[in-house]
Amino acid sequence: MKNWRFLVFGFLIFGCSQDRIPKPEPFMEEDQMVDFLIDLSLANASRSYSDVPIVLIDSLYSFHGIDSVTFAKNNLYYVSKPKQYTKIFEEVQEHIDGLIKQDSTTLRLPALLIE
Repeated sequence: MKNWRFLVFGFLIFGCSQDRIPKPEPFMEEDQMVDFLIDLSLANASRSYSDVPIVLIDSLYSFHGIDSVTFAKNNLYYVSKPKQYTKIFEEVQEHIDGLIKQDSTTLRLPALLIE
């Protein structure tokens, strides 16, 4: 009876350690994914200022040398690896926070508000 427990335990260990989603082709490295997600976040944020998109999503794809299918496959791959995906979004958040901080330090108040 103990052999069955070890066998089931072994299947669980080896079954969970396999990559469920294979690396897509073409593969976007983590830094490429971070760069694309930063640009995508900025493009989405720009929509709140204008009804007409400032940057079209198709131009983002061509700028980064990918298409929507490549992004979708790579996104799905990284979603299946939660630690890497979290790390990617932490880097995106860190970069955007840096942009906000940089923008707020260079912001000049009108002379009327400085009094």
